[in-house]
Amino acid sequence: MNRWLKLFAVIWLAGGPLLSARAWNAEGHKIVAQIAYNHLNPVAKARCAALIAIALTNSTAPPAIL
Repeated sequence: MNRWLKLFAVIWLAGGPLLSARAWNAEGHKIVAQIAYNHLNPVAKARCAALIAIALTNSTAPPAIL
């Protein structure tokens, strides 16, 4: 019995973070990104804007997805 409990604990600990990461979904990631962006200094914000502009010009995804 103790052996099965240890096995369950290992599987749960290994897989637990994967399940909680899925719970964020796209909306949760956008919220966290916005909070982080709000704390950036002006130079970092300008660099982010440049990277986003590059990503948008090189993207083949439809604009609604971006």
